[in-house]
Amino acid sequence: ALAAGTTTITVVMDINGFEYTCSQELVVTEKDKIPPADVTNVAVVAENGQVTITWTDPEDSDLDKIKIADVDEASSVQPVYVEPGVETVTITGLTNGKNYTFRITATDKAGNESAGVLVNATPTESGTFTVETTFRVGSTPNATKLEADKMLDASAVITNNGTENKQVLLIVALYDSNNRMVNISYLSKEVAGGATVNFHAGFKLPTDITGYRARVFVWDGRDIESSNMIPLSNVVEIAG
Repeated sequence: ALAAGTTTITVVMDINGFEYTCSQELVVTEKDKIPPADVTNVAVVAENGQVTITWTDPEDSDLDKIKIADVDEASSVQPVYVEPGVETVTITGLTNGKNYTFRITATDKAGNESAGVLVNATPTESGTFTVETTFRVGSTPNATKLEADKMLDASAVITNNGTENKQVLLIVALYDSNNRMVNISYLSKEVAGGATVNFHAGFKLPTDITGYRARVFVWDGRDIESSNMIPLSNVVEIAG
């Protein structure tokens, strides 16, 4: 094999006693072994039976394609290849409630592949839940404002319109005038398909509630740490 660089090949031939010399200069280039940079600005949206992933391509001039693959080797989800400049893909045929991890890699024209970026997503049934939230402050039902030194109770009547049992998390958080979270309470229950469950969570309000507001979040999951933070309803707020 010839080393990288410029090489001159000379051929000398003897034809009927006459010597002929032929020279040819060859330029040998070294094979590209440098992988492209990884994609950036990755975002993922989980939907009903599918996920949509967006990103920004690397700026490598020899970028050939972007590969998106499930890291689970036993997965039935086939890798997807996307041309440069598209910067988005929707992967369908996924199982609702299952957490998927996808690796996004960039490949150049020499076949070099980047290390990759990991993204997680859990598809969920769209429009599965109906949530009705009300507040009780002290002895006042259907309250519309916070009151100092009173108990705040957030009630969420949650209906699972789907067929699958779901773990649902009700979170009540209190924010001060600087929008800092100063108190939190949460409750998780399993809501069977077709069932309606009433959730309650709350705490005692402080003496000074100037500029304070309480917000109610309804997410999937058993607790805040393990939740995929998929909202099942809009955030509901009550202020002082």
